[in-house]
Amino acid sequence: MVTGMDAKCNKNGKQHEGETNSGTKLRDLPNEILQEVISNLPIKEAIQTDVISKKWRNQWKHISKVRLAEKGHREKKEFIDFVEKLLAVLNTSCIKIFSLACDVCEDTPIVNGWLSGFINPTIQELSLEFGNLDEEPLVFPDYLFSSKDLTHFHLSMPHLFMLPPFISFPSLTTMSLREVMFPDSFSTQRLFNGCPSLTQLTLIDCKWTNIETVQIACPSLQILTIREWEDDENDLIDDNDPTSCRIVITSSNLKTFSYDGDLLNDYVLDCNTSSITNGAVEVHPPPSDGTDAGLFVLRILKALSNVERLSISDFATEVWSHITSLLY
Repeated sequence: MVTGMDAKCNKNGKQHEGETNSGTKLRDLPNEILQEVISNLPIKEAIQTDVISKKWRNQWKHISKVRLAEKGHREKKEFIDFVEKLLAVLNTSCIKIFSLACDVCEDTPIVNGWLSGFINPTIQELSLEFGNLDEEPLVFPDYLFSSKDLTHFHLSMPHLFMLPPFISFPSLTTMSLREVMFPDSFSTQRLFNGCPSLTQLTLIDCKWTNIETVQIACPSLQILTIREWEDDENDLIDDNDPTSCRIVITSSNLKTFSYDGDLLNDYVLDCNTSSITNGAVEVHPPPSDGTDAGLFVLRILKALSNVERLSISDFATEVWSHITSLLY
């Protein structure tokens, strides 16, 4: 670890610890640079910089990047105690990048406190991964959904995603949602309508069972990745209703479209098809209805007719050939 001691180059011109390439001593660096250096360290190492010198003392309390993961701790209680103590001393208004990964279990009120404590109105990048949630939903601070600075948002949460009446993410360019259950058509529509600058959207195993139709109309959207694998134990979709939700994607700038799934929902590409240059269609057997699978693949392939690169699974080719033989 850097000691912060005075240092000069030796006779061979080698740089001593504590001195930068320009000869500036670490202890003489401006606070802003020190905080940036500390912000890029794992949180436990960032805290340890407190003992380097007086100049470094308490600098870690103003870091801009905070990454917390339960797996780095021996037991859950230790993790909770660590995060609670951290929240009590950090200047959370300085946080620009925040990530949290943990199991929630019966500790929903505690995690809700962390969400309101660490997430500030000027957050720029947010990554949240939650597992083992109980019946009580997680609640995000309302000001998060009107953030003018948020550019990257990742949420992995096998539970209902509670959405407020007003949603506006004017700067959001990248959004990734995994296993979230959307509450209703109106709230879900507000979520996508509130992302006018979105360029990359990833939807992994999301639950659309509360919704009949929704439109993802993002004029700037360039990359759309969809994966939806059927879960025999937890999937709530009725086997007799393989297309439970109709999802219409509207974008004049879409360049990459990728679908990998079990045809749990119906996706329609209402796009400028000439703009799409990369496509991938992975359909898994056995579908509940081979005809539905063939029509789905046929419709998607028509939208991807001008792609430069196309990846298609063997089964998708099979059902596509079957349906085209029936039609022609």
